Amino acid sequence: NFWLYLLSGKKEWKFFSHLDMINLYHLPMSEHYFIDVFNSTSEEFPLLKHADLYTGIQEPGDLMFIPGGNPHGVRNLEAIHGISMNYVDASNIGSYLWTQLQEEHWVAFELFTDNSSLPHGLRSAQEDVTFGAWKSTAWKDV
Repeated sequence: NFWLYLLSGKKEWKFFSHLDMINLYHLPMSEHYFIDVFNSTSEEFPLLKHADLYTGIQEPGDLMFIPGGNPHGVRNLEAIHGISMNYVDASNIGSYLWTQLQEEHWVAFELFTDNSSLPHGLRSAQEDVTFGAWKSTAWKDV
C-alpha cells in the first residue's frame, strides 16, 4: 500500500483497479506492465478499452492512497514536496511476499515469515501505542 500527502506542487495520477489486471497486459511473474498509462492506446493494446481508468490531479493538502496491487502511473505537473509511505499490512501481505519471492529478495521475505523478526497476529492484551513508541520498539525482542 502507498500514500502520499502533497505539501506543494501538483501531480497527475492514473490508476486501475487490481480487478482489471487481465486487460492491462501484465508482464508474467512481475509487478510491471507492457502498457504506459500516459501513452498507450486501445489501438495498440485492444484489451485496454475494457479496463476502467481512474484519473486525478493531486494538489497541496490532498492525500492520495493507492492500495497494493493497483496498477498506476504518476507524473509531476510542477515541482513538488510531499510526505509518503509504502507499507505492508494484512490487506497486501500475500502480494508483497509473492513479489519478494519472484524478485529473489530473500531477506525481505524472511522478515515476514520467520515468525520471530516481526510479531505475527494480534495479542489478546493488545494495547494502544503512539507512533513514536511503535517506531522505537525493538521488534526482534518482543
